[in-house]
Amino acid sequence: MSRVEKDGDKDPQTTRQSILDGAIRIAAAQGLAALTVQSVADVSGFTKGALFHHFSNKQVLIDAMFDELLVRFEAVLDAHIERDDLRHGCFTRAYVNAAFDPQESEPYSCSAALAYAVPADERMRAKWNRWLASQLEKHGATDQSRHLEVIRLAADGVWINHLVEDRPGEDLEELKRYLVMLTR
Repeated sequence: MSRVEKDGDKDPQTTRQSILDGAIRIAAAQGLAALTVQSVADVSGFTKGALFHHFSNKQVLIDAMFDELLVRFEAVLDAHIERDDLRHGCFTRAYVNAAFDPQESEPYSCSAALAYAVPADERMRAKWNRWLASQLEKHGATDQSRHLEVIRLAADGVWINHLVEDRPGEDLEELKRYLVMLTR
């Protein structure tokens, strides 16, 4: 489908989602610094005019992208929790699994985009902290221990390290198994 055809689409929700998906692909692959209005327009296949019709400026786009990433990440966590037979530590196990398997449900890593976005922007850090606090409150009955917090922090470290330094998959799988084992 050509850009002209896509711009003529009458479904604003589909257009908006395609633009967000393009922004996420860029953020996951190259970080927030590479996210420009032109790069998102190019990747999503829409004109800058269509992009500005849905997002009044780049910051509004970034905020919407981050909100979308949190929704997707929470869905991945919820799916892991749903499959978990043990209640104690279920959120932490889901968090570890999602951190170590960023490609599990995303063709372009939601986890990578989050990891690049959070440190890059003070507002994103504040959103992340509010989101995480709400998740810990939601899962307080199962995951409110210092021990589990340390495991989540270790997963954060491995998650970020993996983005910065390419590590062999076997090492990551072994680390994941070990951290999951520590939650039981």
